[in-house]
Amino acid sequence: MNIILSTTLAFALVTPSLSYALDSEDTGDECTYLWVERNYFYAQKGYCFSSKIARDIFNNGMGLDPEARCPKLNFSKAEKSVLQHIRKTEKRYECNKYQLKVQVAKNALIKILREKVEKQSL
Repeated sequence: MNIILSTTLAFALVTPSLSYALDSEDTGDECTYLWVERNYFYAQKGYCFSSKIARDIFNNGMGLDPEARCPKLNFSKAEKSVLQHIRKTEKRYECNKYQLKVQVAKNALIKILREKVEKQSL
């Protein structure tokens, strides 16, 4: 299976470069990448995650304060479009059937943050 993520211009404008092709025989890994990609938008806005796994990955991985107040989330049209695209892709690949892989998710977030730092240093 080969899922091409984040190929829209809108995506390139609203987040660090997460455009990469997931080329794996393991749909569970690909679904985990989609989950991280989608939730990264929320984490950037300071979203207060309710699931333990999301709190562990995003609060610890991004240094978010777990005691911070939960802000009202406002997404741009471009962000909403990308989020909708990710959700549709998750639905198409029936990602709800797969268990989130914690280490894959942590690695995906590290990749996202690394790319963000590299872009800022250019």
